This record gives sequence, structure tokens and C-alpha cells, in this order.
Amino acid sequence: MAILDCLINPQWPWLPEKKDKYENRNEEEGVERAWSTVPDDPLNYHFKYTLLEADEHGQLPVLNDERNPEFKQGSKTALHYIAESNNKVNS
Repeated sequence: MAILDCLINPQWPWLPEKKDKYENRNEEEGVERAWSTVPDDPLNYHFKYTLLEADEHGQLPVLNDERNPEFKQGSKTALHYIAESNNKVNS
């Protein structure tokens, strides 16, 4: 579950980016104030599960919108191993 959770990237398109260093205190307070008003669930998510579809050598089945000839079709993917594992949470 932790692996799948790491591959979910919430998208908050209207929020200012957090920085390591701000130009002044007002900028930092404004950014922090904006982020403190965010609800727990964003409107959009990016899912990067395609990383789990790589074969045993890390080759993805599709590259640049075309079938990857290097991808081994019969190879078990990381997603397969996660699905077959006993580390599951039933909802």
C-alpha cells in the first residue's frame, strides 16, 4: 500500500509553490496562509502507476506512445507482485 500511495501526486493548480527561501516575511506568510486553507482532498490527482508496469529489466511496455520492442511480454511486473502479495487493506 505504501508503494501505491507514493505514486499518487495530488495536484493543487491554484496554490502558490512553497519555497525553501522567501524574499520576505510577507511572501512566506501569504504562501503558508494559502496552503493552510486547503481541504484534505484535492480536485485532481496524477497517478504514476505506469512505473509498476515495467518488466523484470525495467522496460516499459509503451515508450513515446509506441509499443516498446524491448519489453518482455511474459515477464511479471511489479504491479503483478503487489497484487499477489498479502499486504492488502480491504475497504
